[in-house]
Amino acid sequence: MNYFKGENSLNWKCSIPLYEKLLYKEIYKGIDILYYESEGTIKWEFQVSSKKSLDKILLNFQGAKAHFNVRSLSQ
Repeated sequence: MNYFKGENSLNWKCSIPLYEKLLYKEIYKGIDILYYESEGTIKWEFQVSSKKSLDKILLNFQGAKAHFNVRSLSQ
């Protein structure tokens, strides 16, 4: 991917690497977050280690429509 902003070539970026997924480990103790693209939308999943509480995850959205689905790999 290339990013050309303005006429000054010093501000241009070439061969920017693209990533299919991005995993941030330990955003809370025992909790990771995975960002990924699906059908043109950025999505995310919290990956919670066994015996860790979902209570540590706090989200705050204003003016956004969001759908949340809590599922376990053991289901």
